[in-house]
Amino acid sequence: MAEKAPTLPNDPILVRLLEAANRVPNSEVIIKDFVGFEKTYPELLGDVFETRRQLKSVLPASKLDERGLLREESVYITALTRTGYEYAVAFFAVRSLGGAYVPLDPRAGVERQAIVLSRAKSNCVLFDRGCTAELETLRAHVENIQSEATVKSLVVLPIVCNSPALPAMNNIKIDESLYLDPNGPGFVCMTSGTTGYSKGVVIRRTCLTSHPVLVTKLSGSRLESSEPLEKQGGAQINYNESHWLGGAKNVIESIALGKKVFALECPASAKNVLEVFRNNRITYFIFNPALLRGMKEILLGEFGGDQELTREKQEAFSVHFKGLAFFLCIGGLVDEPTVEFWETVMGLPLQNRYGASELTGLVTMGLTKIYGSVGKLSPGIEMKLSEGTHGRLLIRTPDRFLGYLGDEAATQAAFDEEGYYRTGDMAELRDGEIILLGRERDDYIVFGNSRFSALEVELRVLALPYIAEACVVAVPVEENKQLCGAVIRLKDGMKTTLAHIRADLQAEIDASMLPTVLRQLPPHEELPRTATGKPIKRQVIEDFFYDGDCGRDFFAVANPPSEVEFYGMPIEV
Repeated sequence: MAEKAPTLPNDPILVRLLEAANRVPNSEVIIKDFVGFEKTYPELLGDVFETRRQLKSVLPASKLDERGLLREESVYITALTRTGYEYAVAFFAVRSLGGAYVPLDPRAGVERQAIVLSRAKSNCVLFDRGCTAELETLRAHVENIQSEATVKSLVVLPIVCNSPALPAMNNIKIDESLYLDPNGPGFVCMTSGTTGYSKGVVIRRTCLTSHPVLVTKLSGSRLESSEPLEKQGGAQINYNESHWLGGAKNVIESIALGKKVFALECPASAKNVLEVFRNNRITYFIFNPALLRGMKEILLGEFGGDQELTREKQEAFSVHFKGLAFFLCIGGLVDEPTVEFWETVMGLPLQNRYGASELTGLVTMGLTKIYGSVGKLSPGIEMKLSEGTHGRLLIRTPDRFLGYLGDEAATQAAFDEEGYYRTGDMAELRDGEIILLGRERDDYIVFGNSRFSALEVELRVLALPYIAEACVVAVPVEENKQLCGAVIRLKDGMKTTLAHIRADLQAEIDASMLPTVLRQLPPHEELPRTATGKPIKRQVIEDFFYDGDCGRDFFAVANPPSEVEFYGMPIEV
């Protein structure tokens, strides 16, 4: 009897995956990762089907319906992986069983991992070969927990990564009878964690297959109409953690579109990313501000650290980025010197974008000449500001997330009565464009009647010629009073003082906005960052402006830490 051909349920991402697998030659490598895997579609799907088979064998029969798919109450399957090939196998295996994929961050504390397990109501963990130590720690922790609300034992399963390649790709079919609601839960990503503990964001199955990122093409001085970034084919680099939306988009979406993925070990550095650009033709990439600054410093450092971008340097640098048709950045605003450097190197205008995990991606588009703008709203997206043309930014999109995993109260609090998502960002509307002013909670400094954006000060500090890295924070000194604090890293061979920085900034910003406390980073110290590369500002304050007791409420004005320069309390207006 002939062996029955394998089938996949009618899930949007699996339909895309199968289309790409039938389009791309069987011998073509589709993912190359930091562990050393170089896998084709037949090899990937062979491992996906075998992982699915083993997963079904270890799950209780009660968790599966009459179609052999996961029941609604058991839809979430967790996985402890890094962002590489095994992550992709686990993701597609869970989806092929009708499930929703829930990543566990290997670097998170075991208590946080256990909370995610509990909220997912999952007692099954897939794991890759690089996470066995973390898995054992988690399993021991879970089995020792006494709470009835938490899973007490785990079913664990290694992700299959060495099955034989499938011999005939065109035999694999989508089983139309195994229909899955496209608006049901498809996977969970974690928020960046800038405003507290990371939350699990439940994303619809349609995410990664609909409403692509729109970019604007420039022809000479003329703007052409916007077009989708997510075209078929090409090559992508992933430098994002698997538990963040960027990791899913860079790996899963790329594979589903037939793009070759270079999956780096995360968190990847600017040096790691630049090396891939130098050795491969990369056609699709979305940068973040820290990455752009880091790559710039590496390139200029190879020319002796001279900051002038000569024609010789421009030609030497640009050859690595010839495959890019668009220059996109997310995760914050980029300082003007860095923008000018990269626009010259790439010969492309920067398109800065705004998005959030809860909005399932980027929601703005378009070229701009307004500094601080993140573009105009994409079609189908709505926004409002609390004060009309400025204030708290709220966004409404038909593709919004389904809710926070296991946290109905937080889900309800995230939306207003009209269904707009409360982003937590401050912005203003100017000529139809959104000007981002920073996080309401973390990016404003208040002292007396003075209230200003820490982000604006940060961009001015970054523009100083001797500054390599900067983070400006609101350092609390009293209830409802904060000092403007700057953490900086100097370029090699440079020296400065707080007084020097204040003097250089006097012509650029109001005197009330000048930094009053400063911490300089030595080469070995790094800023604490989220998975998206953003500084965790409350952690920055604790790590660099408090001495010893990180639970302290206020900066010690009378006795500041020895590494911190303190100019003095500003005059209250």
